[in-house]
Amino acid sequence: MDKDKITDTAIEFIKTNGYHPQVAIIVKDNGNLLYVDLDTTPEHKESEIQALYLLCQAENAVGVFIIVEAWLTFIQSNNPKRREVLNISYQDRDTMELKTYEIEKRDGKVIDLHDISTPPVGELTYGGLMSEAFPTSPLPLSERRKARMVANKIRKKNRKGRG
Repeated sequence: MDKDKITDTAIEFIKTNGYHPQVAIIVKDNGNLLYVDLDTTPEHKESEIQALYLLCQAENAVGVFIIVEAWLTFIQSNNPKRREVLNISYQDRDTMELKTYEIEKRDGKVIDLHDISTPPVGELTYGGLMSEAFPTSPLPLSERRKARMVANKIRKKNRKGRG
């Protein structure tokens, strides 16, 4: 698994297509990647993270990328000075990294992305739900099946009624 290759692929995708789907890429313990679409609407964001946590457990994940488009603003969400960005985060048992790229558009088309990531100031604390998503030893098959089933139920409920 090459973090730079995944980042480069995401940047190339948005330049070519003008958008990037909200996606998680689960890195399995065997090196294979599992792509999972994310519903990042406010009403589903928390349950999507719970489902992602369960999928990481079910797939014996060693890491996960989360790639989303977002608005960067320092005052309010409808601020005309807000900036459209592509966030690419990577987490595993020991680290958490975030890259932020400002999206430059002309005539509605993406023409470039600029790395506006800031280096961490001081020591970052790594915690929260996803910090425990990566099992130190594989779960028993029955537990993996349960985790996958619950995750799929959550995701199905979140997508109910979508066209």
